[in-house]
Amino acid sequence: MKFMEITGGLMVPVSNDEMLVLEMVRGHAGPLPRRDMNETQQELARRLVFRGVLDRTNIDGKLCYTYNDVEYVER
Repeated sequence: MKFMEITGGLMVPVSNDEMLVLEMVRGHAGPLPRRDMNETQQELARRLVFRGVLDRTNIDGKLCYTYNDVEYVER
C-alpha cells in the first residue's frame, strides 16, 4: 500500500495493483484508451478516477485515461 498526494494536499491510499495501472497510464505517450486495458485494469482505473488520481476524458468518442499530476509520498 502506498499513498499519493493529489491536488489540494489530500493523501489517497493506492494498492500495488492500482500502482501498476498508474504506471501503465503514465508510461503511455498520450491518453491511454480504455480499450487497451483488460477488464481488471479498467475497474482499477475507474476507482482511481473516483479518488482523483486519474482523469477520464472522452476523445473522439473513446474513453481515455490520463494521469492527474499527483505526487508520490512514501509513508
